[in-house]
Amino acid sequence: LAGALKDVVFTKSNDKKLAMRYQAAVRVAAATGLRLCELLALTTSDVDLANGVVVVSKQLDRYVPWELDTPMKTCKPKYGVTREVRVWKKVSKDLAFLVKNANSDGVLVPRFGKGKLWADAWANLLKDARKAANWTWTPHYLRHHYGSYSTARREDGGLAQSYPAVQRWMGHANLKTTMETYIHDVSARTGWVD
Repeated sequence: LAGALKDVVFTKSNDKKLAMRYQAAVRVAAATGLRLCELLALTTSDVDLANGVVVVSKQLDRYVPWELDTPMKTCKPKYGVTREVRVWKKVSKDLAFLVKNANSDGVLVPRFGKGKLWADAWANLLKDARKAANWTWTPHYLRHHYGSYSTARREDGGLAQSYPAVQRWMGHANLKTTMETYIHDVSARTGWVD
């Protein structure tokens, strides 16, 4: 999906760096479990590269038009609670790339196109990328990916983190949501069980 989005954005913009930023943003989404509007609202001040943490204190207000040359319109995150999210180390270079190439206002995932509703424009770009990559899941699947692999055993390619920790990082009000909706069995389907 990340590679397909890079190709879609480059084709539409002829801007290689922008395409690379969007590609990195998809990988960061998969390695943080951020909601769409949380990802789009990230700024350099939200990122602690030394400790692998992203602070979610706001989200893009998807229902308020974002006029050109004005600050991004944000609102409180879901449930109004600021949280710290542990980032998978395998995307540390992507996150550092986004920070290094952030806009002058610190925004990591810059707005693209003339539309005023940035979340809708991002969703449309992802829709084009999904079609190009024949990727059948919605982008929200990246949150499921984060929950499942954060808690999976290391032997199964996971990071063996505790369920309560992942619940907190994902911003769920209760553990039941994390366990019953976002955690999927990713264990090996064939071969010996260790």
